[in-house]
Amino acid sequence: MRVGKGMRKGFGKALRQLQNQQGMALAIVLMVIVVFSILGVGLLTVAETNIKLATVDRSHQSAYYIAEAGATYKLKEMNDQINSTYKTATSASAFFSTLATYLTASNYADFSPQNGNQPTATANVQDVTPSGSAATTKQYKITSVGKIGTETATVTQSFSVNYVSKTPTYALPNMTVFTTSQDSSKPSIDLEASGTIIGTAGTSGGVHSITMSGGGGNRIDGNIYYVGPASIAGQVVNIQTNGITLKSTPQPITGYSIKLPDFPVYPSYPVPANASVPSDSNSYEIIKNGVLDVNSWIAPNYTLTMNNNMSFSKIHIGSNYTLTIDTGNTDRSIVVDQLSVETGHLVVTGSGKLTIYVKSSFTTGSGSINQSANGSAGDPNKLNIYYGGTNDLTFASDMPIYGNLYAKTADITITAGAGFTGVILTGGQHFTVSGGTSNTTQLFFAPNADFYLSNGGQIKGNVISKTFKADGAGKITNGTIDPSTLPFFPSDYFTSSAGTSTGDPDLVSTNPIHQQ
Repeated sequence: MRVGKGMRKGFGKALRQLQNQQGMALAIVLMVIVVFSILGVGLLTVAETNIKLATVDRSHQSAYYIAEAGATYKLKEMNDQINSTYKTATSASAFFSTLATYLTASNYADFSPQNGNQPTATANVQDVTPSGSAATTKQYKITSVGKIGTETATVTQSFSVNYVSKTPTYALPNMTVFTTSQDSSKPSIDLEASGTIIGTAGTSGGVHSITMSGGGGNRIDGNIYYVGPASIAGQVVNIQTNGITLKSTPQPITGYSIKLPDFPVYPSYPVPANASVPSDSNSYEIIKNGVLDVNSWIAPNYTLTMNNNMSFSKIHIGSNYTLTIDTGNTDRSIVVDQLSVETGHLVVTGSGKLTIYVKSSFTTGSGSINQSANGSAGDPNKLNIYYGGTNDLTFASDMPIYGNLYAKTADITITAGAGFTGVILTGGQHFTVSGGTSNTTQLFFAPNADFYLSNGGQIKGNVISKTFKADGAGKITNGTIDPSTLPFFPSDYFTSSAGTSTGDPDLVSTNPIHQQ
């Protein structure tokens, strides 16, 4: 079969085109360029994204480290406060009450700038103790926020604090009179006229720290002790009048560590509702807007039954009327701004003890406090009074008082026939007993006060004061101190001799830091 000439030309042209690969190579090259371009853009995009993620992660990580540093700083601050507070605290409640004042936020900026931004951390502490926990343990949580620019991170760290009961570091000299003054310019015990100590006497001073003048005889009817070397024993007492004798040569002792216990923080209690006492033709509103006023013939003998603790702005008892506070069978407390027992009578009944916190004013007159209704002696251990005001306290006008008193800073005077039976503590500078008063107490504890017993003032008990002076037939007769029964002091407050210090116990247990 023969092929035509035209057909042969067409076939040859097609064959030549198939054999020519220059166009195909160009297409392949273009395709390769496009593919690699797409891959390159993708790789650049991935790289850029990774760089951004790494930058964000680095910034967040830096903020985390700043937050972690803030938590570390705050924990160290709390550790310092805990150890410092523990050294002076006398009980778990006082210890944790003081720690509560340090639960505040702290700001830290002591970091090197990063990328033009100043890192900061803010850390605060919260008390997260579950209800019902032991009184000697509390749990806290630190929350710290670190910030660099717009990036922030938050971490938390919890820790617990366990109060360890301390070996007591304060001493209670078992002497009739003991003075804390070491001022060599004047005597710390001064017995003039007929001033007498029936019992032992001790002084923190040395040479001539005890002076006697006036009447003769044995003016200190007991052993005499002083803080100092044995070589000055014959120079401790300065006898200025012939006829005065010593029962024995003064004996040297080591020093005592003496300190008032912590004054409590006032608790917060509800104010009772208004109450009226009816009569045939009238009524008397005896409790009105937080004021309890027993001062009307309609309610001359009012009984306040305490089913719970209460707060008042004022309690006033006047006109020879009587306020009886019935505690039932439970210890109860009252917080009051002003307590006035000028011409009335305050009686405590029930088997529970009553504690009264007087915040600003405490006035008395010719009435009585905690004397039995029939006029016999009351039980001083049923009534404790804390007085935080700054005005002086004066008990006079033959007023009998059966109770225990802790005055934070007030000076105290007992005079004009008033009689106090109980324990008195004061941080005041002056304490005077005079004017034919008769007082029976375990202890008058006034380590910062000049104590003055004069004009026939009589004490049956013990005195610890800065200085002690007795004249004008003032006399103190030795009593017995039982530290375990003293009010206001924690049960483990005292040692039997000079105090001893303890090592620092481990109070804090920490948990790891967690990121939120």
